[in-house]
Amino acid sequence: MADKKITDLTATTSVVAADLFPIVTDTTGTATTKKITAANLATYTSTGLATLASPTFTGTPTLPTGTIATTQTAANNTTAVATTAFVTTAVAAINFSSDQNVLNNAVFS
Repeated sequence: MADKKITDLTATTSVVAADLFPIVTDTTGTATTKKITAANLATYTSTGLATLASPTFTGTPTLPTGTIATTQTAANNTTAVATTAFVTTAVAAINFSSDQNVLNNAVFS
């Protein structure tokens, strides 16, 4: 096969285990192009990366620039990630008496 740019290759709509993907590694400051099969890539992604269906986040998750999060309804008590707008609205709706704290515990002085 003659050398071609990846953008010049024909697109595919299905992938089989033996298909190859180019991988560029650069651990020492010198880029090296290698290959990986779809089967090996699938094995790596199932063990080394978060799944799309149920990702586990570490650090401080952020949205891509220009993305707007959906603010949950006031009655939403699921484990969905809460936006600042949701928390601000929920906290503002709390009517504390002077002798209660956020957990509704009596405050003794």
